[in-house]
Amino acid sequence: MTRGRFISFLRVQGSAFFVIAAALVLLYTGSAKLLGPSAFARTIEAQGLIPRDLSPHVAWGVITMELSVGTSALWLVLAERRTRAAAIGAGLVFAAFAWYAGAMVLSPPPEPTGCGCAGSSPTDIADWGAITGRNSALAAALLVAVPAAAYRFRASSPAPHSHH
Repeated sequence: MTRGRFISFLRVQGSAFFVIAAALVLLYTGSAKLLGPSAFARTIEAQGLIPRDLSPHVAWGVITMELSVGTSALWLVLAERRTRAAAIGAGLVFAAFAWYAGAMVLSPPPEPTGCGCAGSSPTDIADWGAITGRNSALAAALLVAVPAAAYRFRASSPAPHSHH
């Protein structure tokens, strides 16, 4: 293996590791919310962006999305070796979270409230700007950098030889 191919291989393996880490974050956050879906729905309601009667449905939608996309991303990377597809799926979730946090920056909740993010206490006051930045960076890495790294490696791989 040439030095260039070795570096490309490492880039792809790093990309796969990054996607696996993002998938595990989604599984952790979805599982944490699954332990208290009513509390998560109340947090969404307190944020004031989603109508009160839709909050429980949105809470379950977020939980389902995190768990299903996290599971799918793990499967795609580990069993199917489709890192780009997994990165795009996870990246879209983080883009949605960035969009929501950005909306909270533009239309802050009536009272300071938590974000409902896993690992945060319901009494923690969300820093919506920081959450927007974090999720935007993750979305950009997953939607642009990871697929580009995986593509460069695949594009630089030699074509299979046919033996007739």
